[in-house]
Amino acid sequence: MAGTPKKDGRIFIHRLLACLTSTGLILVQALPLAASSIDQDAASLIKKEPLTEPASPPPPQQQDPLPPPPPVSGTSDGGAIPASTQPSTPLAPTTPVEAGGSTSSSQPPSSASASSPVSRKATAKRLNFVDVEFGVLAKGDPVASDRYYHTYYFEGKKDQPIAIRLVGSRDPRLNLNPVLFLYGPNGQEPIARRFGGENTEKSAFLQIRLPENGTYSIVVTSREPRKEGRYSLALRDDRISYLLDKTSDLTDESPKLKQDGSSFQSYEFQGKRGQYVNIRADSLRAEFSPSIYLLNSKREIIATSSDRNYVYSALIERTQLPEDDTYYIVVNSMNPTGRGRFRVSVY
Repeated sequence: MAGTPKKDGRIFIHRLLACLTSTGLILVQALPLAASSIDQDAASLIKKEPLTEPASPPPPQQQDPLPPPPPVSGTSDGGAIPASTQPSTPLAPTTPVEAGGSTSSSQPPSSASASSPVSRKATAKRLNFVDVEFGVLAKGDPVASDRYYHTYYFEGKKDQPIAIRLVGSRDPRLNLNPVLFLYGPNGQEPIARRFGGENTEKSAFLQIRLPENGTYSIVVTSREPRKEGRYSLALRDDRISYLLDKTSDLTDESPKLKQDGSSFQSYEFQGKRGQYVNIRADSLRAEFSPSIYLLNSKREIIATSSDRNYVYSALIERTQLPEDDTYYIVVNSMNPTGRGRFRVSVY
C-alpha cells in the first residue's frame, strides 16, 4: 500500500488473509504473496453479502451497431484539420436539436423536414471545442449496419482529457436513442463507444484520456435500425481535477472473486473525513456492465453501484467519507464472464 514499507505491508496482508480465512469471510482465491498487495488487500476486504444479488447480463452485443471506420480524408468544408487550441468551456447538458440538418451553432436550426429524403455526402465534419453541433439522422445519410450515421473529426493530443456529450431528442416525431463511437488516429476499431439510456435518459456521455496524438473521429448513430431522429453533440476539454484516474483491463489473468469467479481490479486512495467523492467506472468499448465497490481499511463497504440501465457505466455519486483512511475501489463485471478495457476515476 502507498506509504507502507514493503515488508510491513506483506505482514499486514498475511495477517488479514489468515484472519478472514479463519472466519470464512475470504472470497479471493489463494494468491502468492508476491502478487500485488493492493489486489490481495482489496479482494480480501469485500464482504460476501452485497455480491449475492443476481447479475443481469448486458444486452447481446450483436444487436449493437458498429459502423465502419469513419472517413477523415474528405471533409465537408474542404478546410484543414484544426488543432484543438480554442478556449474550452465547461461541458453542460445540451438541448436536443429541434429541426433538421446538421449545423454548428449555439441555437438549434429552425426549419427543415427530416421526414423527406435528404442527400448527404459520407464525409467527416470538423468539430471544435466551443460550439454545439446539431443534426438529424435521416434518409439520404450514409448507412452502416442498417443504421444512418454522421461523422465528425477533431485533433487531439496524447493524455488530453476530453468529454463528449451526445443528446438525442425526446420529440415523439423524431426521438432518438443515440450511440456514440470514438475512433483513434488509425481508424480501424473504435477506442470507445457510448449508448443513450433505454428510458427517459437519451444522453450518451464519454470522458476519456486520448491515447495518442492525431486526428480522432466521432460517429453518431442510433440503436434502432433506420431510425430518423434529432441530436446535439458537444466536445469539451475535461477540466475535472481527479484524485485517481486509471485505465485498466478485466482479463482472464486478472484476480478472481471466489464467490462467482469474476475478474476484478482494485485501487486505493487516501481520503479525509467528511470529504465527498464521486467514483465512476466506464467500460470504454461497451464490452461489459461494471460494478463498483468502495471499501475502507476495516473491510467495510461504504458504497456500491452497478450498471442497471445497460449504458456500460456505473457511478457512486457524492458519497461522504466517514474518516481519514486508506480507501479501496474494486471494479468487476455484473456478468462474471465480462472482460474488456475500462476507465475508473475518483473526483
